[in-house]
Amino acid sequence: MKEFFAPLSALPEFNTLKSAAMEKRGAVHVIGAGETQKAHVIAALLKETGKRGIVITWSESAARQMAEDLSFFSDSVVHLPQGDFIERIAESTGYALPRARAAALYRIIAGDTAVVSVGCLLDFILPPKKYKTVTVCPGENYTDFAALLAEIGYRRVPMIEGPGQFSVRGGIVDVYPPTEEQPVRIEFFDTEVDSIRAFDLASQQSVENLASVNIIPAMADGAEGHILDYFDENSLFIFDEPQRVSEGATAYADSMRERVSALVMKERNREIKDAYMHDYGTTIAKMPKGQVIGFSTMSSIFPDFKAQMTIRIAGVTLASYAGKMNLLAEDVARWKENGYYIYIFAGSS
Repeated sequence: MKEFFAPLSALPEFNTLKSAAMEKRGAVHVIGAGETQKAHVIAALLKETGKRGIVITWSESAARQMAEDLSFFSDSVVHLPQGDFIERIAESTGYALPRARAAALYRIIAGDTAVVSVGCLLDFILPPKKYKTVTVCPGENYTDFAALLAEIGYRRVPMIEGPGQFSVRGGIVDVYPPTEEQPVRIEFFDTEVDSIRAFDLASQQSVENLASVNIIPAMADGAEGHILDYFDENSLFIFDEPQRVSEGATAYADSMRERVSALVMKERNREIKDAYMHDYGTTIAKMPKGQVIGFSTMSSIFPDFKAQMTIRIAGVTLASYAGKMNLLAEDVARWKENGYYIYIFAGSS
């Protein structure tokens, strides 16, 4: 992807931004880039600085779109979905969301750039000190494998139906890690692992023998950890439209209070602790000021930080040519005359 970053490396504004990030000069506000252009600059900045990053957006839909845009430039990007505290305590959450969150957290620990909504930023999450993975291989011994699975969040059931569950039948343990496409059957001879096989959930038939299986925690939720705990002072903390992120934090907090109050009124015997999400102001205070960058298309406001530097990287979004190749050819000729870098992508050859 270096071809995509070469034009940016020739821009004085981008090099100023890169220097500010490397030298931790304070919060920086970048103005002018459109949506996909922001992703281009962010991807290039992370690549050129060699830093990890967490990108914070104002909504879940914005987070999904940003993750998709960034993924064009790098495979090391993951969207961590926002949790649902109300659904979780009401024990009505399905498999999809916990599985997605657990798998995403695993990738973040492995070094991927995280993209989160401000609601996800304020979620409670499994703290790093409690994050344990188990790599199981034939020949290893476990005195109480079921207890080990329960410790890292797996729920024991008579027969597994989805990720995050395990079952025990004699010397056979079935377990469904969130990162696996299929559940895994581990057969023991006394306390020793004899074999490991992936199997089909519907037919219960074995699919293939496995040399090992990595079992990650079943859920990313359930504790008062913070996603920022997975990033150090050398990481970049990037805000996509910081004014909207700040407004989104207020709206999210108000919405959560209303939902919690409604649940308490519905189930009067249920006790809910006062703290069910992180405070936004406290969260902001955790971020190293020299590693914070805001990207705004139009707004000049960076409400939660005092920007030490404002950089304008302007971009223009092109209208569709609707199949009129003569118009595209005219524009390409004009761009070439003006010294632009030109990249044209086609869906097929």
